[in-house]
Amino acid sequence: IGGYELSVTIRGHHIKGSPYQLSVKASRDCTTLTKQRSFDVRCSTPGVVVHTNGKIFASSYDGFVQVFSEDGTAVRRIGSKGNGNGQFDWPFGLLLVGDRLYVSDLNLHRVQYFSATTGQYIGQFGSDGNGNGQFSSPRGVSTDGKGNILVAEYSNKRVQVFKEDGTFVQVIQCDGKASDVVVDNEGKIHVTIRDQHHVQVFSPDGKTHLDTYNNPAGNFNYPQGIAIDDEGYIFVSCNNGYLHVLRPDKKQVKLISGLSDPWGVALDKDGYIFVAEWGNKCITKY
Repeated sequence: IGGYELSVTIRGHHIKGSPYQLSVKASRDCTTLTKQRSFDVRCSTPGVVVHTNGKIFASSYDGFVQVFSEDGTAVRRIGSKGNGNGQFDWPFGLLLVGDRLYVSDLNLHRVQYFSATTGQYIGQFGSDGNGNGQFSSPRGVSTDGKGNILVAEYSNKRVQVFKEDGTFVQVIQCDGKASDVVVDNEGKIHVTIRDQHHVQVFSPDGKTHLDTYNNPAGNFNYPQGIAIDDEGYIFVSCNNGYLHVLRPDKKQVKLISGLSDPWGVALDKDGYIFVAEWGNKCITKY
């Protein structure tokens, strides 16, 4: 456990990117997940993301993004209710790329981005519609780590891919209402399809449907949020109050029950899981 440098050479010459910086951490035992603490948003919350500095960001139905310190203290808000630049009607999915915070707006059909440190508005993309670059009820937001932003579009039943500045790249058509999206370490794109009660998997280029899965053990009704850790473990929240933990082979490791309409799921750098509980108006850490 610790930091390492990996040097890869061919006939004495480094390959591209070598030497690589590696960070090795201990695996978490997902079979023993227990509740660590809650962060009180005080309003129904559908989205959560965690900064590398430990700050927790939660979207609020009241029209802002609440920022918490690691100890649960509410430190500041980003945005306000409205339809102007930097304002929200219904902030939903959250994504951090470096220090840039992306926020989808379910009702204004757009994605805005801000400085995560200062909260300053930077820009936006999207408008109401079903064309390329347009949205109808955008929900979860993710990145492939290669400069692309993926947005799960609920009503248009698709995922759209953009550059980090909002330039349209492509559409990935789904078989139902896409509620969230995540990219695994192999670059495969996993999309929760809420009305079909399963997850669709697409190739890294988004052109091929590779797989469809749910939890064979059951209780996989209306999947809403998804996250995948470095080892390939899959975390899916479902409308009926469950958080499913699946191994990379899709077998159940853990089933956490008793949540109140869980939506967004996020992981921090230490492997802790954060779930946005709409009904309990809080973020719960496991």
